[in-house]
Amino acid sequence: MTVETSAKLDELARKDEAQYVHEVYETIATHFSDTRYKPWPGITQFFESLPPGSLGLDAGCGNGKYLGLRSVLRSAGHASAFTSTAQDPSKSKGKGKAKATTPDPPVGEAPNPVDASVITIGLDRSSNLVKIAKERSHEVLVGDAIDMPWREGTFDFAISIATIHHFTTPSRRREAVRTMLRALNKKHGKLLIQVWAVEQEPPMNTGEHAQTEAARKPYLKRQRDMDKLESAASMLSSLELSETKKQDVFVPWKLQGAQQQKSKAEAGTTASEATSTPPVFQRYYHLFKAGELRALVEEAVREELDDDSQARFVIDEEERWESGNWSITGCFKP
Repeated sequence: MTVETSAKLDELARKDEAQYVHEVYETIATHFSDTRYKPWPGITQFFESLPPGSLGLDAGCGNGKYLGLRSVLRSAGHASAFTSTAQDPSKSKGKGKAKATTPDPPVGEAPNPVDASVITIGLDRSSNLVKIAKERSHEVLVGDAIDMPWREGTFDFAISIATIHHFTTPSRRREAVRTMLRALNKKHGKLLIQVWAVEQEPPMNTGEHAQTEAARKPYLKRQRDMDKLESAASMLSSLELSETKKQDVFVPWKLQGAQQQKSKAEAGTTASEATSTPPVFQRYYHLFKAGELRALVEEAVREELDDDSQARFVIDEEERWESGNWSITGCFKP
């Protein structure tokens, strides 16, 4: 591929991502945030492994779901508890007195978190999701995961959860990983990336593999739902040269009720323009096959790091499958 072709493809990719990722999340931010509150166990375990005093980056932090994990800011009283609309007594639709509720812990925190000794800074392309994270007193700013607003080697750890699969080309997915590597401390920095998987049923070689037919039903349903997803290949100009078109799909998001009105207001649409039919927004995803994420990180390491740093960066031998996602970790050794 020539430099001119590569530049043109990158321009097309940015336009496609603006339409089918950025604009969508700006519109659905409130509704999307209300569904994102429980951390994946594997990511919680990663945070529990961090040494005290660690400074980290969450590239694609959304509503700040993971920014509260072990947060020293929370322990200092900066992060307030989150109570959803359904839990807020003042917004109860029932008659008479609303039943008092106990507020949940701040979003992204376990009920009994381990020692609070970590600071995580969030970065997200959606200004509306960043606004929600800021309202929860997290340290967060607007930016693309492919951007580098930090000094090289700033962070002790970096995570990217359900973000890299939104980049439409392999080169941009690879550049997002390179940017995270660039931001990491080259003496001890740790990396964690998680993406959506093609494989929605646990692999046979994992402890999560469902042995009984009844236990397999939820996984099989999810796989059927994934198989019905609309291909994005014919709609996105940046996918014209893609060799993985079957993995490039649109995942629908349907707004409901009051959330439809809220999101339309955030997007600058007046209430009179809202329709009674819940709109459906298509989000672009690249679904990763087994082994693909590890290969992506390996390639980014070869392109980004010098020989010494490459030799000291150790990647998991195998990816971890968790509830329809693939994740991988890596770490610089002394």
